[in-house]
Parts: sequence; structure tokens; C-alpha cells
Amino acid sequence: MQKLNWPAILQLYDQLLLIAASPAVVLNRLFVFAKVHGNRKAIEEAEKLDLVSLLQYQELLGYLYSTIDHERALDHYRKALALCSSALLRLTLNKEIARLSLED
Repeated sequence: MQKLNWPAILQLYDQLLLIAASPAVVLNRLFVFAKVHGNRKAIEEAEKLDLVSLLQYQELLGYLYSTIDHERALDHYRKALALCSSALLRLTLNKEIARLSLED
């Protein structure tokens, strides 16, 4: 299995931001940023963004906090759930909430 070159992918997202910035690009870049620099640094970057009303932002913060602070992760996953209209995504979010709740 080939290992992904996260730093190279991050460079590509940095370039994409310059030509086609959008919330989706920003959040996808932030996911890759976490792979390169770690969840804590990615959370610091995320908190600078004004995207709190987006489902994907809340979901990403839930993911980023899941290895650092279960309560904060749960809070963000619950916020994502409140913004979610997709039955499949609601199921996924509920599974993450249940998993983190069991780990506490």
C-alpha cells in the first residue's frame, strides 16, 4: 500500500486556495493540514475561521477533537447533527457520538 504524501497534498490545497477559495476547499485543506501538522495546530487554524454555521466545519472539529478532548468532540458532533438533514450522515454522526461516549 502506497503512503500518501500529505505535505505535497497540502501544497496543492494552498495553491487551490489562491485560485478557487471556498468553504469546501478551506475545510478540506484543514483536514490535510491536520495530517501534516497535527490536530492541535489544525484546531488553532480552524478557530480562526468564521464557518461555525457549517455542518462540515462542526463535523471536522468533532473529528479533530476526538483524539484530544472527547467532550469538545461530542459538542461539535452534536452541533453537526443539529445542522444535518442527510439520514446517512446523521447515522454516521450518531455512531461517532456513541463511540466517543463509550470511551469516556
